[in-house]
Amino acid sequence: MLKNDLYCSLQFEDFKKAFEFGTKYYLDPEKITTGRTTAEPRGLGAILDSFTIGKIVEIGVKKILEQKNPKKQYLLDFDIKKNYLVKNDPDVIGVYENGLIKNLTYF
Repeated sequence: MLKNDLYCSLQFEDFKKAFEFGTKYYLDPEKITTGRTTAEPRGLGAILDSFTIGKIVEIGVKKILEQKNPKKQYLLDFDIKKNYLVKNDPDVIGVYENGLIKNLTYF
């Protein structure tokens, strides 16, 4: 396999974390499970389809950033937020470096 600068290896735990996020979202009684554009009802499979791929991409980007910047750890958001708290926060919500966390959601 050709390795380049944008390559990373995903592990089973990465897929598990993304799958668990979608499952928690689906099971949260306060979350709306209808589609945003057509308002069609969505079951667990459609919710997983909506969220899992995006979370896998976030994990991959995090791993690539950490390969390029080994002194930093990038923090992703895997919390299920209340509907009124959902906004356009960045996918990387913080950076851990030199024993300090810089929270990116407030900038």
